[in-house]
Amino acid sequence: MQFAQGHISKKITDILSVATPIGVFVVNTMGFIDTDTGSALGCGRQWPLCNNQLIPSSFDLHTLIEFGHRGLVGLVSILLISFGVFAWVNYGRFIEVRVLSLISVGFVVVEALLGALGVLFGDPPAELATHFGVSLIAFAAVLLLQIVISQIKRHTHDGTTHELMPLRPHAVTKSYESAVWFTFSYLYVAMYIGAYVASSGAADSFSGLVVPAESLQTPHHALWIDLLHRTIAAGLLLLIVHLVVQSYKFRAQRPDLWKGSLAALTFTILQIAAGIFLIDSHISLIAQILHTAVVTALFGVICYMALQVLPEPLARSKQTSDTLVPEH
Repeated sequence: MQFAQGHISKKITDILSVATPIGVFVVNTMGFIDTDTGSALGCGRQWPLCNNQLIPSSFDLHTLIEFGHRGLVGLVSILLISFGVFAWVNYGRFIEVRVLSLISVGFVVVEALLGALGVLFGDPPAELATHFGVSLIAFAAVLLLQIVISQIKRHTHDGTTHELMPLRPHAVTKSYESAVWFTFSYLYVAMYIGAYVASSGAADSFSGLVVPAESLQTPHHALWIDLLHRTIAAGLLLLIVHLVVQSYKFRAQRPDLWKGSLAALTFTILQIAAGIFLIDSHISLIAQILHTAVVTALFGVICYMALQVLPEPLARSKQTSDTLVPEH
């Protein structure tokens, strides 16, 4: 009986591990559409009520988008909390599961509070950028939680053994670990600046492919902001290329990092292409959604690499990890 209950609990965890990251991604995308279409006040400056009602008696487009977004946030929050609880119950002896469960649930709560405060008191560009940054961390945490559980199942025969095997058997060099975490920090700051630019309205003045062509007379000093934005993007590309070159040296021992670096490079190139499309389409909604979706995927990949370069927790390491020696 106890075995059957444990099996069912793990099956539920498996289902939630797939549904929850998808749900968080959809909520984040819906939130972007909500903001960009000017629907954030579709329910007025009220929360949790919508136009003085729990369920509006009439809907226009803005009310439908805002009310739908609120409903999705509630549904996904239930999914995420359930996933965190089931993950903790079934795999909580792994420190990664405990930490990621707390981060994912905590940041989704913060994200919901920021959304409510934005409705009640307004959304300045800095608050919108912060909201975007928090939503990305929530998505990355729940995605990594799903990945870690998959790793545990592969390394411990569905997590039923009491022997805690290492998930990362070959430790990377300190220089590589520092490079990955620097890229993570750089990307997060770059995304915050990009979100601030988008929410401030300055991006509407961006022009010129590939070299910026704005005038200093345009609003928001668009030329300098655009130069900064493009310079940051170029710097990110160089950092990702550096990771690809370094990962190639030990691709046989750590194929996870080699494949991760290739995925990061692919998404970086797609992000640059999406940025060009964004300018060429005069900041169309489709281009903005594409730009946001690609950078979300890129952030997820870099977060995965940051997780994979961490040393094995001493509390459960049964064997000494070998330091990785790059191939020449």
